[in-house]
Amino acid sequence: MIISKDTNPEKDLYYTGGLILQYLVANSLKKINCYSLVQNLKTEYEMSTNIIFLSLDWLYFLGSVDLNADGEIVVCF
Repeated sequence: MIISKDTNPEKDLYYTGGLILQYLVANSLKKINCYSLVQNLKTEYEMSTNIIFLSLDWLYFLGSVDLNADGEIVVCF
């Protein structure tokens, strides 16, 4: 379930996906290595790796991010 009234917002994909987009836009990143992105998000927002990847999946389904041939996360807006 994407939204749950029983959990903290820090564990909802809407919230964490927004933080990921905010991080990418604030740092003017059009593309970033997946490993670097995960490490930076874990440091800055104290997110778990599972939440990061679930949020990236959700952003991919929305068309906000993509994966290029080099394995980098690419911002699509």
